[in-house]
Amino acid sequence: MPEPVRRLAVQALCELAAGGRNDGGGWIPGRARQGQRLHGQAQQRALAEGARVEVPLSWRGVLLGEEVELTGRADQLDEDGTVEEIKTVLVQAERLKRLRAEDFPGHVLQALLYAWMLKPAGMVRARLRLINLGDGAERVLDVERPADELLATLETQVALLAARERRDNELRAVRVSRSRQLEFPFPAYRPGQRVLMQEIETALGREQILTLNAPTGLGKSVSVLLPALRTAMQAGRRVFFCTAKNTGREAALLVARALNREGTVVSAVAMSSREGMCPAETYFCHEEHCPLLKGLAPRLEAALRELSGVPLVDREELVATGIRHRVCPHEIALALTEIRDLVVGDYNYVFDPQVRIRRLFVEGDPQDFVLVVDEAHNLAPRGRGWFSASLAREQLGELERHLDVQLAGGDLFQGGPLQRPLKGLKQALHKLDDLFERVEEQVEPDFEFVYDTGERALGARFDQEVLATAAGQYERALVDLLLTRSLLGVVVEKDPIVDFFRELERFAELARQEKETLRQVIRVLPGPERPVLIFEILCTWAGDWIQEQLERFHAAVLFSATLRPWDWHLGELGLNQRPRVLTLAAPSPFPPEHRNVIIFEGFSSRWRDRSRGLPLLGRLVAESFRRVGGNTAVFLPSFAYLRALRRELPAGLPLLVHEGSLEPLERLALLKKLERGGPRLLLTVMGGIFAEAVDYPGRMLEAALVIGPGLPQLSHERELARLWYETQGDGGFDKAYRLPGLCRVLQAAGRVIRRPEDRGSIVLFCDRFSALDNLQVIEEFYDARPLQLELPGELLDNLECFHGTGG
Repeated sequence: MPEPVRRLAVQALCELAAGGRNDGGGWIPGRARQGQRLHGQAQQRALAEGARVEVPLSWRGVLLGEEVELTGRADQLDEDGTVEEIKTVLVQAERLKRLRAEDFPGHVLQALLYAWMLKPAGMVRARLRLINLGDGAERVLDVERPADELLATLETQVALLAARERRDNELRAVRVSRSRQLEFPFPAYRPGQRVLMQEIETALGREQILTLNAPTGLGKSVSVLLPALRTAMQAGRRVFFCTAKNTGREAALLVARALNREGTVVSAVAMSSREGMCPAETYFCHEEHCPLLKGLAPRLEAALRELSGVPLVDREELVATGIRHRVCPHEIALALTEIRDLVVGDYNYVFDPQVRIRRLFVEGDPQDFVLVVDEAHNLAPRGRGWFSASLAREQLGELERHLDVQLAGGDLFQGGPLQRPLKGLKQALHKLDDLFERVEEQVEPDFEFVYDTGERALGARFDQEVLATAAGQYERALVDLLLTRSLLGVVVEKDPIVDFFRELERFAELARQEKETLRQVIRVLPGPERPVLIFEILCTWAGDWIQEQLERFHAAVLFSATLRPWDWHLGELGLNQRPRVLTLAAPSPFPPEHRNVIIFEGFSSRWRDRSRGLPLLGRLVAESFRRVGGNTAVFLPSFAYLRALRRELPAGLPLLVHEGSLEPLERLALLKKLERGGPRLLLTVMGGIFAEAVDYPGRMLEAALVIGPGLPQLSHERELARLWYETQGDGGFDKAYRLPGLCRVLQAAGRVIRRPEDRGSIVLFCDRFSALDNLQVIEEFYDARPLQLELPGELLDNLECFHGTGG
């Protein structure tokens, strides 16, 4: 059998010569397209002069004793046979004239290697064409090198690549070896935990996509993460643990620390946002302007060497290391994602098409990973957000006023080079405003929703031609502005001009897509002088995208305490009837007698009954708290309902009130109050920060009073979803309202009992919980029928008896 031929991409070899990659980005939105445009223009001119462009090249021979095939694609091959590579740069006009070939070692080597592949003898000549993004000016550099010298350089690069591959193979071997040391890190298994972990490991070993409904208190994070690590590491693979909230990330890191208690078994890195980790005084992410990015390759290597002995690298470690070595912390984190056994990060890093880690999931191979998705009931709602966008007329007005300030003298360069792009931006805004002026022409009569406030939502079809023209003009003017600012040394942090473009870019991209799951809507809000107009693109279902991404992984496990009913959750994720998908419901680890689940039918939380029922609810909540005799949480469907109930509660109750958005430290302070001192009554909302992905162990929470079935507020977004489900032959109300509401209820109720020894009560206040379709979901979730009570005295006596507070 002939020896296998090793195939190598010339571009990859040349990236090594250029010092590796740098993903610093977000500096100039649209810069890539500007570069592509200038690149294309240069190639079109070359074609007219008889050249060939995008020419595939290959060379086969022996390098370092191994049969090798080099492959690549030359930007341009002139009529005389000269290879030309095109590189866009951003420099001042005077500096362009001083640029040398030595400034671009990777691109020069790439051009010369392509030329060598055509004629590997004598003096090898090629050409590097530099095109300035600022003004389109060009500089051509002729380069040459003896063929034997190029061959020696090529062998050096191949040796470097081989060394990197050996390092990766060594890491895989170490990973396989350490997989044998993975042991359960806690003193004892919880009931059912050992069997569950075996079932998870079996499913992942069969390369399945496992959806796991695991009750609260089972120890889900370690039950999932340990078998995922075993499965991945035994095969030399790795685990990406993606989370919806910081609490999930901390749970994963807690498991990693426990596994490493006796020494390094698992190496891990926790991802955070680039801006959130940036230690620079001004966040301006570009290598020419940020000292943490400029020429970072050798400093990055030093930082990675230092961290090689740190098993778990979290945000604090990344920032501290970045400061010590003068390297962007996010670049350190990205480099670590390529070598660490465990990567922990937000859903966005895997699924969001604009944010996902390209080196892992676009350019790289997701088959290298076992994927773990925490709190998986949140994945579908997040997915809809990735494919939704809005454009408000008020935004245009605010931005135009900002530009007027710049044009009127707020900019240091009034009357100078910034005037042209600023005026171009204003012209683009005027084109966009014309879309709002012609709003009637874009209304489609297939949908209308009217709110009590008079706000309306109307089906629409936006003028694609005008939108594309305006977005294109805005982008060109923005690139012109940012490039000019850069050449002048002007840095603007948190620029509203840039922020608006990101929204416009997403909106324009989604508007181009012809998908029945993307609905275009015009919102019309009453205004003091004229109606307030908002254009929206709303995603009703993102299951196709989610399923497509999940299928790319070697194996996956998606887990949550609320993934039933299966049909609804799997449908939302695009996983119904997929051959690789397996469902698993873990049994509850709690003795049934520790959980007191009640439906109180003597109360209605319906909108029409709320005002009339508030006095009764206030008395029942206060008296239930007294009968429980310990910390009690009241979960309400909205902050408005919460405020109304608070007014009905008797004075003197030891209240803790969640009154809206809280900073992390404020949230922690409130939880500490629950943990210490006498009994407290917490008022909060379903679906909020105190109702999901937070632990209340032991006596920290002894009862949950859930008010109503948690139906999402009637809205045009929900109505569009309902209509879409109905076109698919599904129950629209159930899937748009009822089931999402019950998911929020069960998540809130699950805060009570977190460990097998805990005891607690869950009271569901509303007769609607006893409706057959709701009752079936609750029974399935608890594997038992809840107690149904109608009289207030029955409820209070039950709580007093269960909690032993009588007498």
